[in-house]
Amino acid sequence: MTGMEFSIIIAGYFILACAVIAGYKAAEQLIVKQADASNFILALLMLCLCYLEASFGLFFTGATAALPAALFMIGLIFFTIAAYLATPLAYLYYRALINAPRKRGDLLHCAPAALAALVAAPYYLTRSTARAAIMQENFFYADHDPLVHALFSGAIIVIAAYLSALLKIEYTVRNSASIRPVVRSLFVVTGGLALAPAALYGGFLLGRICLSAAGAVLLCGNTLLFIFALVRYHDFFRFMGREIRLAQYRKSVLKGIDTDMIRERLKALMEQDRYYRNFEISMKSVADELSITPHQLSMYLNKKLHVDFRSFINGYRVEEAKELLSQNNGQNVLTIGFHVGFGSKTSFNVIFKECTGKTPTEYREERLKRPSGTRDNRKARQASPIPPHSSPHRHGKNVTS
Repeated sequence: MTGMEFSIIIAGYFILACAVIAGYKAAEQLIVKQADASNFILALLMLCLCYLEASFGLFFTGATAALPAALFMIGLIFFTIAAYLATPLAYLYYRALINAPRKRGDLLHCAPAALAALVAAPYYLTRSTARAAIMQENFFYADHDPLVHALFSGAIIVIAAYLSALLKIEYTVRNSASIRPVVRSLFVVTGGLALAPAALYGGFLLGRICLSAAGAVLLCGNTLLFIFALVRYHDFFRFMGREIRLAQYRKSVLKGIDTDMIRERLKALMEQDRYYRNFEISMKSVADELSITPHQLSMYLNKKLHVDFRSFINGYRVEEAKELLSQNNGQNVLTIGFHVGFGSKTSFNVIFKECTGKTPTEYREERLKRPSGTRDNRKARQASPIPPHSSPHRHGKNVTS
């Protein structure tokens, strides 16, 4: 026995152990008190994964050769069904976890598996005894009919389609600050689920059994991660559902509005009219300039620019202040703060330091100490000269929502 053969057998036993865990999780869902639809969907999903992993484990350990021929061929039919059914069940379970509304057509997600079963059952059950023996002896290297490859290719297409749907759901909440780290982890797990069937079928096509074994191990690893996430972070999916519904609501609020027009008008309002200098600026006043409601403006900033109103306005103020502080124009720091729209020295210092890590005075000293040849000469907005006696007519809080 070569080292490669020994490694594949060890991988087979690991896969069988994972199949047992998946089977236990399926049974657990069937006996849970007050079970709902999500429990039954998860039980079916775990049974599919259990069957697929058990099939891979038996194959890589060489145990399939000892099975009765008829049982082996029937097993291939159920393997085909499980391969087509696993990712649609994962998608339905995902939707159940995030409390997505049920649809009449949900059962149609099982249609590819039903169609595959109708094709696979007559084919495998009508093979001759000699042909069945060849397939059972070494299914991996046997010369298969085009129909077998068509069934496997169809399964890969279904898996890719549903994993894309899962990624789309995760992408919807990618910028949610409260759950962003966990969503990134889900991207990794979902990506791993996409690699596993690709490696399995790629090894089958290329005759590289080690590649298929690696794909099966990867599938088991992602199954274990999924089960761990269910146990450890079950509430996460509830929060994710809330964030998805909020994202859909934001999208509906902006529906019918020319967001490109809003972007261009808002840009002109800030960069040409320098509306952020206005001491009376508020969410309502900016929304009025754009001919939309304050709520729509808030949704636009949050969904399209991923920023709140206060940070959006103060960002423009800090950028102009940075330009003015870099110039040796004889104006003191407080006058610059008032000029760009800050209503007090305190708010200017606090917000400027939050954005740059330095106070306005520290920033100016650092910039003016640099040799002129090393100054930042980017083509930024040209700050207009400050009138000699410019001063505000009020202090304090000057950005209102």
